[in-house]
Formats: sequence, structure tokens, C-alpha cells
Amino acid sequence: MERILQSDSLFHVRIHAHRHVPWLIDSGLPQILIEHIRLLRVHGDIRLFAFCILPDHVHLLMQAASRAQLSRSIRLFKRHSMADIMRVQRYSLQSSLQPAHGQDALTTNAIRWRRGFHADLVQTDEERRNAYTYIQYNAQYHALLERGQDWPWSSLHFPHMLDGMIHSDRNGFLS
Repeated sequence: MERILQSDSLFHVRIHAHRHVPWLIDSGLPQILIEHIRLLRVHGDIRLFAFCILPDHVHLLMQAASRAQLSRSIRLFKRHSMADIMRVQRYSLQSSLQPAHGQDALTTNAIRWRRGFHADLVQTDEERRNAYTYIQYNAQYHALLERGQDWPWSSLHFPHMLDGMIHSDRNGFLS
């Protein structure tokens, strides 16, 4: 495995649906999002260690050279995934989703990303372990099921998409 200087930063990223409308796990959409997470890893100059797609948000544990690189990568992910989702949804809006309190019925206008994203810098081995576990088992934390490993849209089921977990060595490198 290649060695990466510690100047590359590890981030716990959250990307939310606009107004928390729970469209992300609607029929066929998780597969689109997973493909775009794969493309993010391949073309975005990032390393991916974990992800979880929930009804109204996505968690990613990823390494990028800088916050600017992270922002570019997330912006491309959101733009390209939404373009593919809208192509699918325009022709078959077959949602079983219930609108949140006070919202109208789900329409293609409700299917969009919230502006921006949240990213926490992960700096210690303990923070890394906590973020990794939290992301992998996030569906259980949200009480969507009893066992987090049963959630189909967690990277637990897509290990081929992940880079090896990192750890610090005594020379200050991540590997």
C-alpha cells in the first residue's frame, strides 16, 4: 500500500438532502449514489475508508490533500449524482416515501441536495476509529434496524470500493 504524508487530511463528511426529505434510499437511487461514490474515489483524488447512505443523508470517511480538494470532490459528486438521479426520477417517480411533517407530496423538486456539506477533520487514532465505526453502523444509531451490519447501503457490503484503513506509524506517515 502506498504511504501518504500526514499533510493529507482525513475527514468525516456529511451530505444532506434538502429539507431532510428522505429520498436517498428510494427505489434504485442508492445504486446510483454508490456508483458516484465509486467514481468520486477513482476520479476525485481522494481515498475512501467508509460510507453509509441513509434516507436523508450520506456519511463518508475520506482522505483528501486539502479542504479545497475535498470541496471540489463533493461538489462533483453532488452535481453528477443528481444529474443521473433526475434522469431516472423524471420518468418514474414511484416513491413510497412519506413527506416530512408540513411538506407536500414528494416531487422531483424535493429531490435535491442541501447546499454545502459538513466535514469534520479527524486528527487522532481514537477519532478515526470512532468515525469509522459510527459511519459503518450509522443505520443502527438512527434506529433503522437492530443490527447495523444488516443495512444494505453501508460500505460494510462494498469492501472492494474502499482503500485500506489507515494507521499512523512512528515516522508520522499514514499507511
